[in-house]
Amino acid sequence: MIAAFYPNISNVLSRDGYMERSTYMTSNVIFFIAAFSVVVIAFINNSTERTTFMVKIVGITLFTICLIMQALVFISNQDKESEYDSLNIVNAERVLESGRGNGEVQYTLRYDERTGELITDDYDPKYGLDLSLVKVDLQNTLIYEEIASLKEDRFRENLKIILDESPEYFAGHKDTIYNFVKENSSLNTKDLKKELLKYAEKLNKDAFVNTNKLQGINSDSFCEQGKSYLEKNKDLESYRNGILKNLEGCNWKGKELSGKELKAEFLKYFSYFKPAETRHYRRSIDGLGHHVAFMKYLPSKKQVVELGFSYKRYREFVHPTSVKQTIILFAVIFVVLVLFPLFFKSSLVNPLNNLLSGVEKVNKGDLDVQVPVKVRDEIGFLADSFNSMVSSIKQARRELQDYAENLEEKVKERTQEVQEKMEEVQRLKVQQDGDYFLTSLLAKPLFYNANKSKLVHSEFMLKQKNNSSSVENIPI
Repeated sequence: MIAAFYPNISNVLSRDGYMERSTYMTSNVIFFIAAFSVVVIAFINNSTERTTFMVKIVGITLFTICLIMQALVFISNQDKESEYDSLNIVNAERVLESGRGNGEVQYTLRYDERTGELITDDYDPKYGLDLSLVKVDLQNTLIYEEIASLKEDRFRENLKIILDESPEYFAGHKDTIYNFVKENSSLNTKDLKKELLKYAEKLNKDAFVNTNKLQGINSDSFCEQGKSYLEKNKDLESYRNGILKNLEGCNWKGKELSGKELKAEFLKYFSYFKPAETRHYRRSIDGLGHHVAFMKYLPSKKQVVELGFSYKRYREFVHPTSVKQTIILFAVIFVVLVLFPLFFKSSLVNPLNNLLSGVEKVNKGDLDVQVPVKVRDEIGFLADSFNSMVSSIKQARRELQDYAENLEEKVKERTQEVQEKMEEVQRLKVQQDGDYFLTSLLAKPLFYNANKSKLVHSEFMLKQKNNSSSVENIPI
């Protein structure tokens, strides 16, 4: 459920137009790779299943490279898309300058503001486009370019003139722009123009979102559901007023239309409002034909021209880059899965296996094992330390075995040494006692005080000349 949260939310946003399709696809791929990477890494680091060190290295490396590749592919594709737009805008300008078509441009449609007509001299009806919708799109782009070209001097007055003269299907955009200008009346003309053009981007995106939602309504019940959609959304008040004034029941301007035709009329009010030279896509009425189109604004002629290019040629243009990216991706995967283990075999895998083999032999009691040290890196240092440790264990074991085998003899030797020391102590004790007794006999006559005078007082001072060491200081 958690894993499906972002894909489901992003799918809804992409379907309604809040998120571009390219952003949706790229973000989902990155999300899936990142989420799968986290799950696998968590499993590898916490699983009790037996795995190898190389599995962790290859797995983490593979996921990291896939994320990096996805970012690089996204940047590369964006550059390729920009290149395509630039090339086709140049082609469109050349066609307009020369007045002759070329193999790249499939159709040319012109809207002349002075006559209010759509010129279809260079258009083949086989393409099956909805020309009434194309006309509305061209009108909206013309209005955008006229607003963008207005000078700051008398900007508000000239803007009002343009909006008042705008076509019927621009009514929703017109009222929305009026409300924006009213809410920002404190801005000076320079800032107002700048903010209005920024607001046009939001206006265009909102129109695109509403177009997608209206297109999702079933044509058979569009009359009721379409009106319900307009009435439920408070933000669509400007558009609702322009649409509903032409709708009586389910009749459009007094004419009975099918649900499909009525939907087409609704959608014209939400036609995009963006500058020329912006790429957009055209689809035939039957849904089988597709074109990539660009518009050019001709201020000197008061015209907006749309030039259509083959959608198939667009796919052919980006296809070689996609093929190269796919080849690079498979090559990187091959290197990580096949060559990485070979690269690390001699410097990482084999030393680790040798060290592991040495540990297993030591566990079995074989202390004669020596792990070969071929490279003085961290693993080499570890192997060398292991060899030193095994040698120390072997030496300690040898000494312990020696103590175990000769313990009785060593105890006897120590016991004999103790007995000899005790006998020596006893002998010295007897000698010392004799010395003390003889000394006391010799000193007894000297202890007699023969002084009988009352005038002279005499006392004895005794001090032993030879301080013998005590028995406790005799080493044993």
